[in-house]
Amino acid sequence: MRHALQQRLALSLPHSVWQLDETAMRQILDAELGWPAIHAIRLHDDANLNVGRIRDERNMLRDMAPSERPTADDLLTLPIVYQGKGNTRRCHRLPVTSGPA
Repeated sequence: MRHALQQRLALSLPHSVWQLDETAMRQILDAELGWPAIHAIRLHDDANLNVGRIRDERNMLRDMAPSERPTADDLLTLPIVYQGKGNTRRCHRLPVTSGPA
């Protein structure tokens, strides 16, 4: 599951991150949160981007506050890499939390 998640996010997220399209970012994160094993996903960088989504106790998806730190059985941190016009840049980190809601 980890490798598949990494592959999907590597394909789907870079463009919306580069364009700062938070609506698209949330839609992508929500799609991944459809997997029962994934409890929360946060996308952040050092330049104040902080988009997080979490499944609450009613199993509804909502925005995650920047200060929220969900408990996890596993934490996977993935780089989001933008490739374009001959250059490659690692631009953001993506912590993925799996475990109990």
